[in-house]
Amino acid sequence: MMNLVISSVIVLAAVQTAAANGARDTFRTCVKSAMTKAKNDKLTVDAFKTFARTQCTAQESGFTAAMWAVDSKAKVSKKQSAEDAQLQIEDIVASVSDRYELETKSAAPKAAPAAPPAATPPPTPAATPKQ
Repeated sequence: MMNLVISSVIVLAAVQTAAANGARDTFRTCVKSAMTKAKNDKLTVDAFKTFARTQCTAQESGFTAAMWAVDSKAKVSKKQSAEDAQLQIEDIVASVSDRYELETKSAAPKAAPAAPPAATPPPTPAATPKQ
């Protein structure tokens, strides 16, 4: 009987963790698709962060709720759970933002190569004094 209880607890924990992982993956996928939209709109890196957060508000809320569902079973305070979720959200946005910055810099047109320095003109002879 005790084995059944322990097995049930382990399975339930795994199911809840899978739900949180699924919500995290959904949020990450949304932020990555926001990156594609931002590239098409040619947004700056700073504007991208705000854009991604507004595009993925529902997924962000779902992830926070999934984290709380898991953390509440582990007796983690709601405040701590919210802080942990927020840190993970910021990490995902920062990670994708860094990638966005790299990809937009590499896609920017390259500057034309600088013209070679002008050749030094030949020396002019000094004036000869009159005698």
